[in-house]
Amino acid sequence: MAIKIFVGTSPGTDDEPAEKVLEYSLRKFATEELDIHFMRKDSTPFYSGFDTSQWYTPFSSLRWTIPEQCNFEGRAIYMDVDQLNLKDIAEFYNMDMNGAPFACRKGGRTCVMLLDNEKMKDLVDPLDVIKKRADYSAYAYQKFTPYGVEYDPRWNCLDGEGRNPFDIWHLHFTNMSTQPWRPAWGPEIHKHHNIPFEHQQHPRVDLAALWEWFLFEAVNNDDTVMASSEYKKLLEMEHEKSGWGVMAANMIDTIRAVINKYNPETILDYGAGQGGFKRALNDPTKDVREYDIGIPELSARPEPAEFVVCIDVLEHVELNYVENVLKDLARVTQKAGYLMFQPLQHRENYLTGVMLTLQ
Repeated sequence: MAIKIFVGTSPGTDDEPAEKVLEYSLRKFATEELDIHFMRKDSTPFYSGFDTSQWYTPFSSLRWTIPEQCNFEGRAIYMDVDQLNLKDIAEFYNMDMNGAPFACRKGGRTCVMLLDNEKMKDLVDPLDVIKKRADYSAYAYQKFTPYGVEYDPRWNCLDGEGRNPFDIWHLHFTNMSTQPWRPAWGPEIHKHHNIPFEHQQHPRVDLAALWEWFLFEAVNNDDTVMASSEYKKLLEMEHEKSGWGVMAANMIDTIRAVINKYNPETILDYGAGQGGFKRALNDPTKDVREYDIGIPELSARPEPAEFVVCIDVLEHVELNYVENVLKDLARVTQKAGYLMFQPLQHRENYLTGVMLTLQ
C-alpha cells in the first residue's frame, strides 16, 4: 500500500515551484510508492467553509482533517509545502511511534507530522468543528502536544540550523521572508496580522542553491508539466478574449447519458474554459470540479475524480506534452470519462510555443 502524504499548500499558484520541488524530492529518494495529496483551501467541498480569520498560512487547520479523510485508518504523513526532502521518506513513515497517536518535532512543531489515524480519532474534533474554529491550530497545539512523540529534528530541519547539507534529512524553509520562490501570500498574510514583512535572500546560500538545483531537476524531469510557460501565457491571453469551453455544453445530452450510466459523485471538467459544461449539467447532486491551465484560478493540479469530461482539449496540446497530458488524464480518471478531440488539420509555430489551430 502506498505511503499517504498530505501537503498543505496555497489555493493559487504562488507555491507551484515549491510543490514541484517537494514532490520531486520525495519521489527521488523514496523506496516505496507514494500517494501525495496537495491540500488546497476551497479546492473541494471537504476543504471549503473554514473560518480562516486567525490562520497564519493558507492551510493552517487543514492538517487536522487528515485522520477523517483517511477514515481513521492506517498512517499518514503531513508536511507544509515549503520543504525539500533529502532522505527516503519511508524511513520516517515506518518509525516506531511507541504507541503515540502522532509524532512531531520537539516543541509541538506540527509542520511535519506522522499520524496514526486510528489513535487520532480520540483526539481530533469532527470536521464541522474544525471548520468553525479559526484558532483550531493554536487549540490543537495546547490539546495534542502532550500526546505526541518526538522524532529526530533532522526530519524537520529549520532553515538548516547550521548543519551540513549531507546531515539534513528533510529541510524546512520555515522563514517566509527567505523562501526561495517568494510566495506572494507571505506579505499578504503578515499584513493581515499587522506584522512587518520583506522578502530577503536566504542566509544559507548553499541551501538556496540546493533548492534551485532541485527545481531545475524537477522541471526537466517532470511529467506533470502540461505546457511550456510561453504557451501557457498564450492560453491565458486567449481565454481572456475567447469563449472557449462551450462544446461540452452543446453535447450535454450525450454526455449526461454516459454520466448516468456510471453515476459518479465527483466529476472533473478537464479543460473547462468558461465553464459551459458545469452550467449545462446543472446537477447539484454532483461535485463538478474544473481544471484549465489557461485560467490561473483553475490551473492547480487537479485531484482525481470518478468521472472526467475532456472535450476539444487534446488538439490544443503542444506536441512535446501530449504524453504528459494523456498520463494525467489516466491519473485523474477513477471510473470512466468522456473524451473528444477534433482532427488536426494543420499546425503553426507561434512564438516559442506551438499553437494548434483548425482550418
